[in-house]
Amino acid sequence: MQAKEAVFAAKAYIAELMSDEAIELPTLEEVWLDEKKRHWLVTLAIRRRLSPETAAGKIGLAALPTYKTVTISDVDGSFVSIRSQLLKGLVS
Repeated sequence: MQAKEAVFAAKAYIAELMSDEAIELPTLEEVWLDEKKRHWLVTLAIRRRLSPETAAGKIGLAALPTYKTVTISDVDGSFVSIRSQLLKGLVS
């Protein structure tokens, strides 16, 4: 599996799993291969849409992103896990 395929698979899994939530399309932050475990780790930024009743929502703004790392098997492209990532320096 190539990195591009792993990213495509990760985005598809996130979109499917979060299909009932108001999110924008996930954007790629980073991707790397854990050669020992034969897993691709794909970090995506997820932005939830704000309610149209809020001032920010009225002008189309999205909430601050959250970051999810999706693990994809390099062997068969199957989903392994999703983990939330905290931004260092923003959390005290």
